[in-house]
Amino acid sequence: MRPQSVSQHTRSIVSRPQPVLASPATAPAIVGAQNQRLIPLITRATAPQCQGSSYLAEMPAEHITSMHLHKNTEVQVMVITPDQWAATISCDPDGGDLTVTVQGYRDICYIPAGRAHTAVNLSALRLITAVEFRPGDPYCNRDVLLLPELQELADEVAVNLQREHAARLAASTLSGTSPW
Repeated sequence: MRPQSVSQHTRSIVSRPQPVLASPATAPAIVGAQNQRLIPLITRATAPQCQGSSYLAEMPAEHITSMHLHKNTEVQVMVITPDQWAATISCDPDGGDLTVTVQGYRDICYIPAGRAHTAVNLSALRLITAVEFRPGDPYCNRDVLLLPELQELADEVAVNLQREHAARLAASTLSGTSPW
């Protein structure tokens, strides 16, 4: 059997889905319904064959997002800012089963679909950046449901966390240990 020519081989590869590179430097930022600056990276718009999506999420110092849930989509969040801490305050949609998850650099927090949550930058001084992965959401934020009735609870817990973080940070600086 005669081998295929290079041009025949190239044509057969090109017809298949190709890798897609996305850069935050060229992607437009949006402010999501949850009051968070998002930079969509891989979505159905940039990679039509993709079944999920990824975003950069940026939060200024002391920022608290709006309490919300993703009706159909689980979310995984990884902090990528070294030496910075974020928290996820989550609860049932009725406000029960309140949980606080504190995460640092390279930690990943998993949030199930339908779980109410808010993100908190614990730093009083620095922007924090995270990468969000949404395995079942090839679009951008289409299943977000805001929960304003839970915002007061979220804000109260968040402010207390930020105060606790400041105290822990001061103590950890003196002892040379991690604040969390």
